[in-house]
Formats: sequence, structure tokens, C-alpha cells
Amino acid sequence: MAEKNLHLVKKSIYDKLSKDSTLLTLLGGNKIYLERNPQTTTYPSIVYGIVSETDAVFNEDINEDGNITETTFNVTIFSDNSKSEQSDNIEARVKSLLNGARKLNSDGISCFGCYKQYSDQRYDVDAKIWVTASVYRLVSAPK
Repeated sequence: MAEKNLHLVKKSIYDKLSKDSTLLTLLGGNKIYLERNPQTTTYPSIVYGIVSETDAVFNEDINEDGNITETTFNVTIFSDNSKSEQSDNIEARVKSLLNGARKLNSDGISCFGCYKQYSDQRYDVDAKIWVTASVYRLVSAPK
């Protein structure tokens, strides 16, 4: 059995997003970061991170080795455009890349499904940026 490694999930998310030319065009380059924006970031940008991970999500008859994992992760889009359209377009592209069966298959993990749970979009008046946070649920196993 392959070893579980949350790093493989993070890498699969990053690879899926960073290798898409349409998304990179919408962002104006590779501005995809783990856990937080750098202090000198330019917008728009994406920050993703792991919220939680649960092992052995199915009963023991189906998941005898306990290697099937459910991971909840977030993808947050930051945009300093005066209207939400830029953020909306980026969020739609991210959803098309991540949402669905087998979307995050990689060399390290087998993805059984990755589905968007919800989104929340707000305008931060003080920072003058749109913040669009989406939460996804991934069911996967190491290869």
C-alpha cells in the first residue's frame, strides 16, 4: 500500500491549477499560492489550503486498508478589480478544473471525486478587493 501524504493532495491541486493556460491568463501569470498571499502580491491571485482530512471514510468492508481519504480544501480568489466580474470568471474556471469525478488524478493520488460544496463572495471595503472563497470535498487514495 502506498503511503498517505497530504503533500500529494496539495501538489495535485497546485498542478491542476498552475498548468492551465486559460487560468494563468485570467490571473495575469502564475499567482497561485499555498495558504497565503505573499506580502508583495499583485492581484488577481489564488490561495488554496487544506481545511481538514478524514481517513477511512467508508466502512471497513469497502475500505479495508483505510487508505481512502476525504479532504476538504478551500480555494480563495482575490481581485482588486472594481467589479466582481474578474473574480467570477476566475472562479468559474477553477470550478471547471476541479469539480467532478477524477479531476485531480495525478501520479500520486487516485481521485474518486472532487466536488464544490459552496462559495462565498464578499467585497472588502477597507482593502478594496473582492474575496471569493470556495470549499471543495475530495475523496482520494494514494497510488
